[in-house]
Amino acid sequence: MRDRSQSRRLLALAEIRELQRLRAESSAQAASTALAARKDALSKAEEMKMDALRSWTDAATASDFLPEIAALWSRELLSREETVRNAASESDRARQELERRTVALNTATLHRDDVAERARRARKEETRKEDDAGSQDVLDLHLARRRNG
Repeated sequence: MRDRSQSRRLLALAEIRELQRLRAESSAQAASTALAARKDALSKAEEMKMDALRSWTDAATASDFLPEIAALWSRELLSREETVRNAASESDRARQELERRTVALNTATLHRDDVAERARRARKEETRKEDDAGSQDVLDLHLARRRNG
């Protein structure tokens, strides 16, 4: 039996790298879900802002103009604009986080693939050495028989 410890170590490392890749993939998926939720919240905030703008415009252009009503809608519009800014900021942070986690996933995948390739080459080299040693054993046995016989 020949030494296959190098390929075994590399295969064990490849399994660890695969677990790391799976964790990174899960993390990227969670970031993607969070980004979708933030984009949805931004869209809803923009709709609410547009509704407040329409109501303010209606109040300001109404024939029975009431300054108090227009002022209330004006404050509501300012509040909605702030909500949109906050939602846009959260959406941008979520997009950046998704990008960061996607880079981490790609890096983990590259590391896994690299170790798996090194394990494959190590196994191939170990097999070649075993074959060479087996061939040498057969040759030595054949030469010993010729000398003795």
